[in-house]
Amino acid sequence: MATAKNERAWHKMIVGVDETVPLSSGKNVKGIYFDNAATTPALTSVLGAVTEYAPLYSSVHRGAGFKSTLSMDLMEETRERVLDFVDADRRRDTVVFTKNSTEAINLLAHTFAQTAPGKIALTTRMEHIANIISWKKYMQTECVNVDAQGRLDLDHLEALLVQHRGAIGIVTVTGASNVTGLINPLDKIAKLAHAHGALVHVDMAQLAPHSPVSMHTAQASADDHGEHIDFVTFTAHKMYAPFGVGALVGPRDYLLDATPLLAGGGAVRIASEDFTQWAGTPERFEAGTPNMMGIVALRAALGELRQLTFQGAHNHERDLGAYLFAQLAKIPELTLYGPAPSEAARVSLASFNLSGMHHHDIAHILATEFGVSVRSGFFCAHYYVQALLGISNAEMKALRDGSQDVAPGMVRVSLSFYNTEEEIDQLVAALQKIAANKEHYTALCSEVSKGLCGTL
Repeated sequence: MATAKNERAWHKMIVGVDETVPLSSGKNVKGIYFDNAATTPALTSVLGAVTEYAPLYSSVHRGAGFKSTLSMDLMEETRERVLDFVDADRRRDTVVFTKNSTEAINLLAHTFAQTAPGKIALTTRMEHIANIISWKKYMQTECVNVDAQGRLDLDHLEALLVQHRGAIGIVTVTGASNVTGLINPLDKIAKLAHAHGALVHVDMAQLAPHSPVSMHTAQASADDHGEHIDFVTFTAHKMYAPFGVGALVGPRDYLLDATPLLAGGGAVRIASEDFTQWAGTPERFEAGTPNMMGIVALRAALGELRQLTFQGAHNHERDLGAYLFAQLAKIPELTLYGPAPSEAARVSLASFNLSGMHHHDIAHILATEFGVSVRSGFFCAHYYVQALLGISNAEMKALRDGSQDVAPGMVRVSLSFYNTEEEIDQLVAALQKIAANKEHYTALCSEVSKGLCGTL
């Protein structure tokens, strides 16, 4: 576990960490934020970097003034930082800035369908739906199964690669689940995919904030040089830089001849009534004025995340995640999803249900009665939650058609390096109190909260 000195230093790095929140009683208490898997708070250094840059904010591309030149230099320097952060191959790879991971994945699917026409995309049931439905929009797509505990079924992955021998163009998989926190064996996945002629994309949105990332070696052991990853995507708003930017990193050659997802200024080298000539890569995929505030924020966050790796913050998070799982497991009526951290590599989050209570009600009670922020529902991982909860396709259709009123789901607690064991203890005490007084707390749920039970 981290030293008290480190914990104090990490605590001070976060904007708003000591803010109070209102309870239904009218009291204000110091809030506990356990929804980091959705969006992290800003780092103070990130906010400082944006504030420092604001007076110098300007256009980029072809501007001759000092501010414009500086902005362009910062944009290109941030590309270099992204390449370093994911340990990319500078001779091969480039960086395209997007709004978020969702746009980055859609851009990759859009371009890959052009560069590999007729190929099949393999995704998995573990994914955020952005990494499923974007591929289904552009390509024939099949899903790799998960087992009863939510682990990716590597035998099924290999069977699909063999079944469609030579026809699989890309295997696209999450680095870490946003539901169970399970970290996928990226090295094994990459080796399987490459052995069958497929490329590999990793959605790093959940893994990058919590673990060093390497496109060169995936997750190689000390005596194994590993296998490279072809494409990665991630988003800054899960990396303490909430100003609306994401990134796609991958080989220039696979992006060079594709038509961009968005058409507009900056994406075009020259155009007339008779023709449009697109700019090179990555410029052709960055139409319009770039989000310089977001890029500057990402630049600052990447530097801080590197330092946190050296300071042991990732180990601290791992220890907190194990402590969270162990404490939650002591509540008899609570069902946890996925194997324990002692049995499988996980990032620091846990999802659960409490028997006899709806997940939305639990989240509402934790927020309004105890000042604890968590998330509930499907977490945009519909295929995965359906599998973990054993929900049939017929039940899913009933939800779609409105013939089933109460939506299934889970409660998720997601941690960061700035969280503490004391905060986890407060959460567990609150859940124990809720479990012991279900009727009382259910009655406290407002009509607004109950209405949430019909949503996804």
